[in-house]
Amino acid sequence: MEVYFEAFRDRDNRIHISKLRGKRFEAHFHSNIEVMYVESGMLEISIGGEKRVLKKGEVAVVESYVVHSLAASEDSDIRFAIIPTMRVPDFSLRHRNLSFATPFLNASARSEAIGQLFRAFEHYDRQSNPMVGKGFAYLLLGMLTDALGTVTAHNRNKDGVAVVGQMLRYMDEHYTKPLTLERLAGELGYHKDYLSRVFNETIHTGFSRYLSTMRLRYAVQLIRTTDLSLEEIADRAGFGNPHSFYDIFRDTYQCTPGQYRKRIGSRATAAKHEE
Repeated sequence: MEVYFEAFRDRDNRIHISKLRGKRFEAHFHSNIEVMYVESGMLEISIGGEKRVLKKGEVAVVESYVVHSLAASEDSDIRFAIIPTMRVPDFSLRHRNLSFATPFLNASARSEAIGQLFRAFEHYDRQSNPMVGKGFAYLLLGMLTDALGTVTAHNRNKDGVAVVGQMLRYMDEHYTKPLTLERLAGELGYHKDYLSRVFNETIHTGFSRYLSTMRLRYAVQLIRTTDLSLEEIADRAGFGNPHSFYDIFRDTYQCTPGQYRKRIGSRATAAKHEE
């Protein structure tokens, strides 16, 4: 399955400070800034195509709409923060045409200071005063800016990135309905050629292809969790006709939807026998 947009992250506009252990997240992206500090164990991570295995005392930062994936070892203790850009407007304004020079910070006195910051705020939760979270976020981002440095974001149109965020949120709410780039352009008030260009530049895939990916992911979920006919699944997922659904499914999974359903059915039966 291709890269996916974490829509729920964009709908949740709170700052999160938490821990991660023994989890894996496939390639995805969101508008929020994400920062991770390895307290112990290891973190396999890919950010914008650059892969690293982070160890104790190392830091990673993921900027808005940068594709990333990660896997934390079972014995790991990863401190992470999710910061909506709307919660740090001063940083967003200063960082408007900039990106961090690198997404990784090696173990050092500066990374240890970031670790101490995470430990100091480890009891922050949804019930905490929001000003506490905002203070943490500004301090963390300031420390990262000093430690990593910044470069001019020649290849990242920040205005375009914001527009793509609007597109993705609208698509997430309407992908099961008839949806074209022309209609989306009309809803958002932009020319379709502009939307097509900024979408390709930011997501590195076309609007139609990504829309099909969203629909296919939902169709697979319906195949795995319901007894609906494949024709009804194609319709519910937003495919115009079953033939386009079958073609896209075959191209992605190298089998037909019917073969896929039989395959997962066989696995479920085998698992019951093992029990």
